[in-house]
Amino acid sequence: MSQMQWTFVSDTGQHFRVGLYHGDESGHLMVQCNGDVLIVDFQVLRSKDYHFMLGDDLFRLRIVREPSRFSYSLTPDETVDNSRNRRIRRDNRRLEYAQIGVLSIAILALTAWFVMRFTNC
Repeated sequence: MSQMQWTFVSDTGQHFRVGLYHGDESGHLMVQCNGDVLIVDFQVLRSKDYHFMLGDDLFRLRIVREPSRFSYSLTPDETVDNSRNRRIRRDNRRLEYAQIGVLSIAILALTAWFVMRFTNC
């Protein structure tokens, strides 16, 4: 039996301990969070995705069938419109604007240096 465990802390400080149990031969799957059962599915023998909420955040559990085993990942779903993802997108936009600003200043400085360097010859 495959077992995985993840721990997440929400923006409000709430702890979530997610456990996964997946039968090697039967494919039976159980996912629990802080002792409460979230998902029960039988004969999960192929790759499959599940979505569920932890606090205010939507998470994606991905089960991937590989040649000799399964692999598991649990990540926040960043496509949903919630406060956390809006904040991440806002911070990413600010970073992109800062990078564009620095690149623009560097190009202007290089252009000014070339103009000054080669016009005084």
